[in-house]
Amino acid sequence: MARASEAHTAPIYVTIRGAPDLALHPRAKALARAWNAHLEELEARLSDEQIAHLAADSGWPIPVAEMKKAGPILLDAIETAKRSFAGRAR
Repeated sequence: MARASEAHTAPIYVTIRGAPDLALHPRAKALARAWNAHLEELEARLSDEQIAHLAADSGWPIPVAEMKKAGPILLDAIETAKRSFAGRAR
């Protein structure tokens, strides 16, 4: 009898002594800068002036009032992510 496919999603981290930190690689820094720019764009789209456009463009039936209510939570998450990427983007 054939078994169903199985997957495991827990990450496995490997540290190699003497290997350079991956975050110091130029490509990692470029990706961090790109994500920071994306987060800043999203942050701007969550402003009161833009949120109606964001709700309309999302492709999901999300009322503007719900997006405004979720705004502070989203902005807090964006700020946390920006701080994380900022240290890696230098």
